Amino acid sequence: MNLILFEEAELEYPSTTSTDAECDEKKNSVAYVRLPSSDARAKHVQKVLKSEPGDWIRAGVIDGPLCSVMVEESSVELGVRFKVDFAAPIQGAGAEAGAMADPGVDLILCAPRPKVMARLWPTIAQLGVKRICIITAERVEKAFWATHVLRPEFYRPLLLKGLEQASVDTTLTKVSVHPKSFERFLNGELERSFPEEKYCRLVCHPYDGCSQLHEAVVKCLGSGSPKRVVLALGPEGGWLDYEIEMMREKGFECVTTMPRIFSTDVALTSLVSVAADARRFAIEKTSE
Repeated sequence: MNLILFEEAELEYPSTTSTDAECDEKKNSVAYVRLPSSDARAKHVQKVLKSEPGDWIRAGVIDGPLCSVMVEESSVELGVRFKVDFAAPIQGAGAEAGAMADPGVDLILCAPRPKVMARLWPTIAQLGVKRICIITAERVEKAFWATHVLRPEFYRPLLLKGLEQASVDTTLTKVSVHPKSFERFLNGELERSFPEEKYCRLVCHPYDGCSQLHEAVVKCLGSGSPKRVVLALGPEGGWLDYEIEMMREKGFECVTTMPRIFSTDVALTSLVSVAADARRFAIEKTSE
């Protein structure tokens, strides 16, 4: 846990009756949070970090700002009370990550086996994926859609775990699930979630005739437009030829990294990493 994350509802702001703008600004720069000793975050602060009153810790508000918090109280009986200071310098490495905290790579993922999907949630957040659509395809088993691992109450804590590990931003991955039809997704949700004018659309396929992923991303961003990238990863049995053709008709370019067939875990991690690095390279090159 490299980043302590708070829900907005956990923050308590100092009360004030002043209408003075300066006082209101000061009020909004400070908040307080108390966590019971049973809370995993409090346990981490007390038992792993061994923080004492007066110590500063790197933290953030979910879908809000990064911030620094000071431990005000810490005891087994009362838990941990933090002073959240939004104006204080951010603690820890990567404090100046800036825009590159968002790698600009999103995902379309054919539903894998539930036990694989359960492992992937923290990884997806660690990699900085801001949006993922879980879709069906010919080789996705219908039984996969009955699993609890696709429910928000299951995956949200795992996404938060990934953000806590990565430690550079607080934006929770937006998830949508589309079990009905591959064609319906391509003809509807695709353009809503990943509009072609804002995205480089790439479908990943480990066979001859596909472009190299790094080269495809650099080429797509070569005009200077800082587009995001969306990668479409197929089912565990692979895409069928007609599915690849349908995606090409929607503006997807077929890409690969090497002639190896990866498991979903390895494919997702390696492909997102390569695409993010290529996007960063392309943006830096066009800004020279």
